[in-house]
Amino acid sequence: PSSGSRLSAEYFHDWRLQSRTFNDMAAWYDERANLTGRGEPIEVLVDRVTSNFFNVFQAAPIVGRTFTTESTLGIAPAEVILSHSFWQRRFAGDNSVVGQPMTLDGEVLTIVGVMSREFAVRTNELAESRAEVWRPFRLVAGDRRGMGGMLNVVGRLAPRVTAEDAQAELSLIARRIEAENSSYSRDW
Repeated sequence: PSSGSRLSAEYFHDWRLQSRTFNDMAAWYDERANLTGRGEPIEVLVDRVTSNFFNVFQAAPIVGRTFTTESTLGIAPAEVILSHSFWQRRFAGDNSVVGQPMTLDGEVLTIVGVMSREFAVRTNELAESRAEVWRPFRLVAGDRRGMGGMLNVVGRLAPRVTAEDAQAELSLIARRIEAENSSYSRDW
């Protein structure tokens, strides 16, 4: 967005569906959650991500797997992936953690993977994300009464597409969205 703000889920959904200059796009936002049930309760930083997040980054886990992706991104399984540092600190680097339950904010989730020490995501606000856990969220297009921007977005360009080509296409899509939903996306 020209304002430098984050995108709404609805706006991202439209970009992703209408874009031809990107192979794929992923989105995420961060939140804090309480981890209970294993030792002392602690607060952890969770990145809520689209199910294709790790695929867009072409990132593989060192233990287990990443999330199963769906073209609609409408599925959010009750799964989590651990950062390498969190896995070392909380689970002593135990490979058998994959398949075990983990309780965040009272919800029981299954640990499906651990990312490498090198995996890091750069954001606009921070030099590097400090996520300890990644968890998918369900992306559903819906109410267009307000932007409610909270998503960071990343895209992988299609072959032989320049950044200028992608910017031109996204600007065109933004103008189309604004024309169709003027109260939804003024000046984005």
